[in-house]
Amino acid sequence: MASWCVNPAARVLVIGFGVGNTTRAATLHPSVTRVDVADLSTNVLRHASYFEDANAGVLRDPKVTVYVNDGRHHLRLQPEGTYDLIALEPPPSRLSASHAPNPLNTLPNSV
Repeated sequence: MASWCVNPAARVLVIGFGVGNTTRAATLHPSVTRVDVADLSTNVLRHASYFEDANAGVLRDPKVTVYVNDGRHHLRLQPEGTYDLIALEPPPSRLSASHAPNPLNTLPNSV
């Protein structure tokens, strides 16, 4: 598998689980040792098993830890440098307020 970046990521945060594709992709990279998932919806997480064909049961992977929390709040609770890579699994655009400012833009660059 090709490297994601110049410095391979070991600690990954996925904001928003969706059906688990992004989380699963993160666990497949050989350099990744930890994948944290922050998602507000317990319903989304509870129904992850419906999409096991896509996510391969990734929530059972020992590298994966789930936090039921807003991604922005989760980041603010972490010490600087906690994550090497942050990925977003946004909701479909028809469900989001695409005209609204991105609240992640208000986070400091050092997160």
